[in-house]
Amino acid sequence: MEGDTCKECGRWTDQGIKMLQENSRLHPVYNTDFSKPLSVLIENIRSQIAKSRGQLGDISFTGMWEHPIKEVEGLLTCGLIALWHIKEEMEKVEARSENENSNT
Repeated sequence: MEGDTCKECGRWTDQGIKMLQENSRLHPVYNTDFSKPLSVLIENIRSQIAKSRGQLGDISFTGMWEHPIKEVEGLLTCGLIALWHIKEEMEKVEARSENENSNT
């Protein structure tokens, strides 16, 4: 679409990025339910990752693939921690937004 990217470098313009963001909310690739707060969506994703990490732990107990699976479990643990921090920040922003909306 004209005006969505820079004619010189081809990068997305601010307007183009906003249009992409709006479109992804209206038509999410993975059927994400944007009627829920983002912090709830992140917590649901964290739960899915935690379950997958646990299943990998079960597999690693068979002994054959313990070392490589433990490395992946560690990676997922780091991701879970990072997502927890993101969720905490989202909750703060959501609470502020609720307070501002209730005061107006």
